[in-house]
Amino acid sequence: MSSAIPETFPTLTISQPYAGLIMASVKDVESRSWATKYRGPLAVHAGMQRHRDDPGVPVTASMRVQGRDEALALDEVYGALLGWVTLVDVVTDHPSQWAQESMFHWVLAEPRLLDEALPMQGKQGLWRYQPAPSPAF
Repeated sequence: MSSAIPETFPTLTISQPYAGLIMASVKDVESRSWATKYRGPLAVHAGMQRHRDDPGVPVTASMRVQGRDEALALDEVYGALLGWVTLVDVVTDHPSQWAQESMFHWVLAEPRLLDEALPMQGKQGLWRYQPAPSPAF
């Protein structure tokens, strides 16, 4: 686990439960209708809604969320940065069970969770998050 994500990391918003499945090392490919030339660290943001095609795969890993006493299952965290992965490649013929036909397969590896989910609004496409300014004393 880590306490921070560098601002230089591109960020991708992913619907639940898929963001949680990626961060729990269950899902190794994210299927998208578009490709990117970028390769390297990629921050994972859990979107505000659950995907309409929820596969019903249980997520046993959990993390703390700001303002809550108990940890939540990774697929129960919405509207927050969860951590980051390495975007290894983008292909159209990956053998993963998660690779959808006629889509670009973003090959993901090495998920690293933040110590605590970082609530924030997501965006479409690749974006860079802006950390909240430190309070002035």
